[in-house]
Order: sequence, then C-alpha cells, then structure tokens
Amino acid sequence: MKLYIALGIIVTITGLSHAKPVNYPSDLEDNPDVKQAVERTKQCVDDRVPSRGKRQNECARIIFEACPDHDRDTMSIARCLQLEREFWEHRLNKVEQDLLTIYRENDETIGGWVDVAPRFEKAQATWRAWLEAETGYVYAAPRGTAGRTRAPSRAITLLADRVLYLETMLYWQRN
Repeated sequence: MKLYIALGIIVTITGLSHAKPVNYPSDLEDNPDVKQAVERTKQCVDDRVPSRGKRQNECARIIFEACPDHDRDTMSIARCLQLEREFWEHRLNKVEQDLLTIYRENDETIGGWVDVAPRFEKAQATWRAWLEAETGYVYAAPRGTAGRTRAPSRAITLLADRVLYLETMLYWQRN
C-alpha cells in the first residue's frame, strides 16, 4: 500500500508541470441539463470531502448521464464521456495547484528539510503516467469500438477517486 501511495505521489508531481488547461465542448457546456449536472457533481464532491469512508465513485458519471447524446452511438457516447473526463481533469488540476501552493509554503516555513512539494509533484506525475498507461491498455484491449468508451469511462472513475482523495488531503491541510 505504501508503495502505491509513494508511486502516486511521484506521478502527481511530475504531471503538474505538464498539466494543460481544459476546454469543455462549448455546445454541450451550454446545455442546461449538463450545467445542472456539473453543479450536482460539484455538490457531490463537496459532500464527500473529507471522505471518511463515503462512497466516492457515486460522483462519477453524473455529467455523462445528463449529456443529451449519452445513449446514442459509440462516438456520441465517447463525446459525452470526454465532457465528464474534462470536468474531472479540470478539478484535478485545481486541487493539485492548491495543494502544491500549501506544500511550497510549508516547505519554506520548515526550512526545506522535508521537501513535500517536490515529492508531491513527482507523485502526481507518476500517477498521471499510470492513468495514461491504464487507459491506453483498456483502449487497446481487443473489443472493437468498445475501447472508445471503456477507456474514458475507466479514466473518469480513476480521476474522480484521485480528486476526492486529494481534496480530502487539501481539506485536512486547511483545517
């Protein structure tokens, strides 16, 4: 378990420097059902931080299910999944930056003997590399076009779990 946590911290840190801004598909973003779903998802996350054993993955797929094309053809489904993935990527980028700011401030206060910020950056980078490897594997698994929906679906689950984990860490840093 400690190895997985350490690897997660390593990937996270490396990924912070490569984080890209997320652009939502504008035609879906303006849909009132999608807007409501985004707010419900945010509330779901807020209700679960700190997690304290609550079911975290209940927050995943709220936006997807509100997407008007979520039950049509494979490409429409993939597009709706991408919309939800972008939400979670955006939320992950935000919580990573908030934690990194706190860790850098703490490192300066303590005098640099712990160096939590670079360890966190490395962990996040390692976690992001693992996420890409995992979703690449799921996408490549021989099942026809199903990889186009299975890979982003897996990514959403993993991203939602990571966001809730990091937001819980942020909560405890602030309180």
